Amino acid sequence: MNRRLYYALRWEDEHSKNSPWSIFNFDEQGKAANLVSGSGYEAYISAVDSLSAYGVRRDDIMFGGIPGRNDSIRLGL
Repeated sequence: MNRRLYYALRWEDEHSKNSPWSIFNFDEQGKAANLVSGSGYEAYISAVDSLSAYGVRRDDIMFGGIPGRNDSIRLGL
């Protein structure tokens, strides 16, 4: 089942857990706006926890799911 996601995560350096990142929000026309930015995996987790208070879950963020085994190795988590 497909569902539309209105949020997407972008890591500037996908091989570094300390990389700058941004979460974008997309409107109905697909126009992106930067919702929140930070640096490092810990700041990302904190931001996602904060967003949950507004009803945005990690599963609502494209590319923002829980890192798999390969992601964890790549990021050194």
